[in-house]
Amino acid sequence: ILIGEWLASKMSGMTGASMLRTRRKDVNVKPNRKLDRKSSRGMLYENEELRLRTININAEVERGQSDIKKLKRENEQLKREISALRYEYDRLDSMLRERRSSPEHSDDSVSLCSACPECASVDGSSRAVAFHDLSVVPEEGEQEPK
Repeated sequence: ILIGEWLASKMSGMTGASMLRTRRKDVNVKPNRKLDRKSSRGMLYENEELRLRTININAEVERGQSDIKKLKRENEQLKREISALRYEYDRLDSMLRERRSSPEHSDDSVSLCSACPECASVDGSSRAVAFHDLSVVPEEGEQEPK
């Protein structure tokens, strides 16, 4: 009798549809229910795990894409530097050829000019070029010379 009165007092303030809605909400809340792959709660956790894995994979892909962009920019910069060095080499090489082909550098002339380092050196047969001001930059993966 007490339960009947309690139910009557509870239902008096609610309509039938709202009562059903609240009962449906309460049905889904079962904290002690065992989670397995077939239950809908288990699927929620599985979906959350998949969502987190997807987020992590997408972040890794974005990092990879930004690394690729950085490497492309670096590659373009290196190509520009190589082009500038080739231009400089060609310019210096043509200057050297002009000096060697000039009449004062001919083989039959005994006198040597002091304008270029080849002629100023004592041993005219060895025409080695020294790069005193340049430093050696090791390749990636190589160890620095000690």
